[in-house]
Amino acid sequence: MFEAWIRGKNNNPEDVLTSHVFGTLKYFEPEDILGPFLRKAFNPYTNKSLDLPTITKFGKFKNETTPLFWKFIQQPGCGGCEPDVLIDFVHENQTRSLILIEVKYESLKSSQADEKSPMANDQLAKYWENLALLGQELDAKPILIYLTAHYSCPDEEIEESQKELLLKGKQRGDFFWLSWRHLSNLFAEIEAPLLKDLQALIEQFYQFQYFECDWTSASLPCTWKFNNLSWSWVHQKSSYPKIKWGFSNDRER
Repeated sequence: MFEAWIRGKNNNPEDVLTSHVFGTLKYFEPEDILGPFLRKAFNPYTNKSLDLPTITKFGKFKNETTPLFWKFIQQPGCGGCEPDVLIDFVHENQTRSLILIEVKYESLKSSQADEKSPMANDQLAKYWENLALLGQELDAKPILIYLTAHYSCPDEEIEESQKELLLKGKQRGDFFWLSWRHLSNLFAEIEAPLLKDLQALIEQFYQFQYFECDWTSASLPCTWKFNNLSWSWVHQKSSYPKIKWGFSNDRER
């Protein structure tokens, strides 16, 4: 929770948010909150959520215990990068996952594709090139998570990164998207005071929340009426999990 101040990044809202959340969660068993949070990540290409085996502990990256914050890495033939969070997980089945988390709050990707460069220049593509090689080196499954404040997956941003990888002769990256808004509900049954404070920060200051319920479309009322306005559910076509529901309001005739 102090990482942004220690590294002199406390003037950047994204870095402060990263520090608040991941700097706090590193003090808890990874399977308690962090694992369930990351499993909500979604791959827009495969339409599947992140399948992360049971986590037993945080592992090490080059003799440093993870999570690591803003660790500069540059593999041979790749552009250098400084991911917000790098985590090595050791799983119950003795496998490992190397997860790179790129955090966004109010900004877009810091670099875009460059057709003239032999190396990937798009931020996510460049990060994936490094991560994929590191995964091979450490015998760990590489996973890139794009963590944003969106309500639904920013497909175009992720697909831009995939296209540059393909353009440079590489395979598609294992990219997942996760929203900050997935975090709040995970604190519901946790009594740890520190996590309650973090929940309050997430909900009250950052206002990162989703409206969630167990209704099915069949059980929803079809129409509501307020004075001279009628409201009804409208389903906007979209692939799971970006199912969008909105309201239409037509004045009664």
